[in-house]
Formats: sequence, C-alpha cells, structure tokens
Amino acid sequence: MSNYDFDQITDRRNTGSLKWDVAENELPMWVADMDFQTAPAVREAIEKRAAHGVFGYTDVEEDWYQAYMNWWERRHQFSIKKEWLTFCTGVVPAISSTVRKLTTPGENVLIQTPVYNIFFNSIVNNGRNVVECPLAYDGENYEMDFEALEEKLSDPQTSLMILCNPHNPVGSRLTEKEHIAAFIRFASDGIEVEEALHGSFLKGVVPAPEEISPTCLLYTSVLQAQALAPVEVEAAAVLPCFWVYQQVGQQIIARQQGSANPYAQWIETYADPTFAEATARAIGICDALAEKTGPETRHRMTDTFLRCTKMEWMFWDSAWRLESWKI
Repeated sequence: MSNYDFDQITDRRNTGSLKWDVAENELPMWVADMDFQTAPAVREAIEKRAAHGVFGYTDVEEDWYQAYMNWWERRHQFSIKKEWLTFCTGVVPAISSTVRKLTTPGENVLIQTPVYNIFFNSIVNNGRNVVECPLAYDGENYEMDFEALEEKLSDPQTSLMILCNPHNPVGSRLTEKEHIAAFIRFASDGIEVEEALHGSFLKGVVPAPEEISPTCLLYTSVLQAQALAPVEVEAAAVLPCFWVYQQVGQQIIARQQGSANPYAQWIETYADPTFAEATARAIGICDALAEKTGPETRHRMTDTFLRCTKMEWMFWDSAWRLESWKI
C-alpha cells in the first residue's frame, strides 16, 4: 500500500464534477463518488494507451476477461468461466438494455422502493411505466412485502421486475469480513464435497422432474425463498444444513460396524473433525448476527431455523421411504 497516498486532498471544484460543482457550503454526500486519485497503475495504463495517438474501433481483449476471472479467484476463491462474461459500458446501460429487450413500450416494470433513483430513468426513458412495490419497514429492517409483490406482479401488463441485491440504499448483508470469508469458504468447500459425493448429478446427469421427491422439491423451494430475506434469516436457514449433517454423520460413524457401507465416503465426510469445525463456525456466526439484530429479526431467525431443521428431517425420512409422487 506504500504506493498509494490516501492523505492527499485533490480540489475537484470547477472541474465539471457532478459531486463537487455545488455551493461552497454544501456537503455532497448523496453520490457514490470517491475523492481519492485513481491508482497509479491505472493512470499509467491510460497514459500509455493515449500516447499511441490512434483511437479506432477496438475488440474486448483477452486481458479484460482474465482481469475479472483472476480477481474473483484471488479475492473470493471463486472460478468464473469466460463464457459467463459479457462486456457492457456500465450497470445502468445494462439495465436499460434489459428493459428494452425484455419488455415492450407501454408495459409495466416493477421496482421496490426506496431504490436507486436511476432505475426510474431506465424505465421511463424507454417508454415503460414504473410500478412501485414499497419495501415493508418494521422499525429495524426493510423487508420485501411478498403479499403486495404477488398482487402487483399478477397484472399481466407488469412483465419485468428489477431486483436490486444487495438493495441500494437499504440492503443488509454480512458486514464482518471474517463472516463473509467464512461463508464464501463454506460455499466453495460445499461444492467440492458435493461434487465428489454426487459427481454424476453435478456433471449433467440430472434426474427428471418426476424423480425429484415432493419433500426435496419443497425443501429446496423453502431455502431459495430465503434469498430475499434479511441476511440474519438467510444464515439461520442454511444452518441446519451444517448442524444436522454433522450430527447425523457422527452418529452413524459411531454405530456402524465393518467397512462395507456403500455410503462410507459420505459418512466420513460429515463426521470429519474439519466439518465439525465449519459447523461450529457457522453456529458462531448465526449467534453473532442474532446478538446484533433486533427482536423481530431474531424471532424470524428462530422460526426459519426450526422450519428448515424440520425440513431436514423430512428430507431424510423421504429418502428412507423412497418417497415418490402419488399422482
């Protein structure tokens, strides 16, 4: 960090700055615009390119893809494939292009207010109508009003919803860096473990819909629904995935006799001390989140945890019974 000077103050007034060309006594805190100078490496790259003197049409070069792929791998240990990336000049142009592509003039586009004001521009400027579905506020947190959302989306003229996640300006997400790192590691390790245990499924041999048991379908739907809940509730929803598996793995390995169990790899994975450590870490994070939030959210965390724990039991029971669709 020695190459960066975060103490230097750069006067940006009278430079065409949207943020700073305001009244002398006005403090413009409304716009997400940093006042640090651009990093030297970035400035040097721009200066080098400008020195060439010719600015014709250009392609998106391989370095652009590699920059994104390497950053995600280095920062989050998450591997991105090149074909997942599409170049765009910015988030707002991407939203506007999506509005034009997926809707027709005169149709409605739903947004959840309060929200980033440019969402309105991307809708209105393209000849579409704004439908607002305000977030519900309980005095502590903003949350989705699912009843109102269902009602507004039932209008056949409302053909698109723009989801802002994490929500700007009211979105809540994990704030402790160690918590973020832990859940990224949980996800990464989980994919690795499940790939080893269920390789055929993850490599494309997906069962037909009628082969997925009703309980399995219900449980995954319950978990997916929590993706729009406060982060504290999200963490409580996935906690049984750690705790129940770890406890079941330990119980089975303590009772099994011989080594001919066809599920030995599964049992050893979830009975391993490393997984026990990850489980304890997940429990600790949920406890820390619960301690910092309010009583209403803590109540939701408890309800969600109990519901998902029951779903885990139902999932195991349905597998034991080889549950299938009755009709």
